[in-house]
Amino acid sequence: MMLACWTTGDGDANGHGDHYWFALDFDSDSGYINDWYVTTGSPSQWQPHVPHCR
Repeated sequence: MMLACWTTGDGDANGHGDHYWFALDFDSDSGYINDWYVTTGSPSQWQPHVPHCR
């Protein structure tokens, strides 16, 4: 699985208030996961390495 890009949107389902979402690239499947549910660190840590979705 790879984090293809990031975007912002509604908060996570559990109400933690995280509005960053990652588009996933996983073989032939794709989708989005909220930043709260993955171990990525702060946006200042991952934004230089993961592009913004267009």
